[in-house]
Amino acid sequence: MRVSVVICTLNRSQALKACLRALESQTDVEPGDVEIVIVDNGSTDNTPTVANDFRRDSRFDVRWHVEDRLGLSNARNRGVAEARGEILVFLDDDAVAVPGWLSAHLRAFDETDADCVGGRITLDWEAPRPHWLHPALDPFFGLLDLGAERVVLAYPHAYPVGANVAYRRKVFERIGLFDPELGVRPGRVVGSEETDICYRVERAGGVILYEPRATVTHSVPAAKCDKRWFRRRAYHAGRTACLIELRHVGRTRLFCRNVQRLLSRVPGASATPPSGKPPSWDATLFLARFRLLFMLGYLAQFLRGR
Repeated sequence: MRVSVVICTLNRSQALKACLRALESQTDVEPGDVEIVIVDNGSTDNTPTVANDFRRDSRFDVRWHVEDRLGLSNARNRGVAEARGEILVFLDDDAVAVPGWLSAHLRAFDETDADCVGGRITLDWEAPRPHWLHPALDPFFGLLDLGAERVVLAYPHAYPVGANVAYRRKVFERIGLFDPELGVRPGRVVGSEETDICYRVERAGGVILYEPRATVTHSVPAAKCDKRWFRRRAYHAGRTACLIELRHVGRTRLFCRNVQRLLSRVPGASATPPSGKPPSWDATLFLARFRLLFMLGYLAQFLRGR
């Protein structure tokens, strides 16, 4: 088997339906080279029906598995265990792949010595963008757009986003699986399990690439365009960033970093508005508050340690 597309899902059957439907547009790959592995992390909606309907009608080999241990890392690890491909491509259940997405991932591996390839992620807004939402915060919806050229990625400048990322199977054989202590699950918003994996890949001498032609659109639900959601996310994002750096950089080196260095770890801090217009005063003020909460979360985790 050439490639396994792994989709982890939990109670998002309508989004999953759109995600799976888009995979049928990947007509420039041979069906026999592709399998789709759906990992259900305990859904109580009609996800099984959506998965089975797609499996019945798809031209690809589709398999559906249930992972009872809650948590995105547990679901992804189950996907790794069940997948048979040489290349494993992880796609979020609320992401829609454009035609040519999968072949672009495969070409990146064929033409380079990359161990990990992250694709471009654009945003699909369910509701109009709030006036207070600064473009610097778009990465919290999964945005990753580093331009039209293939580039090497390295920490701390940029890493792939878990909504659209691929690995050679040997990566997991060499450095291990996703850490179950990381990864979003009900009641917990500590993520960055894919950042942890990428950091381990880089430390092991692996190559990480950005491939702009492997593009997906990621849904932005109206419910997430909410200040309370962002305030909560800011604090826990700071905690998560510190936790990852404590693991991989070390407490002494972190202590020596200055405040400016810390602020630069806020994802998308240098983003420019898509319109080219300066952000509104409300957006600038909310970004400042977001950074303060991020800092507080970072410092709280630093004092707590690993």
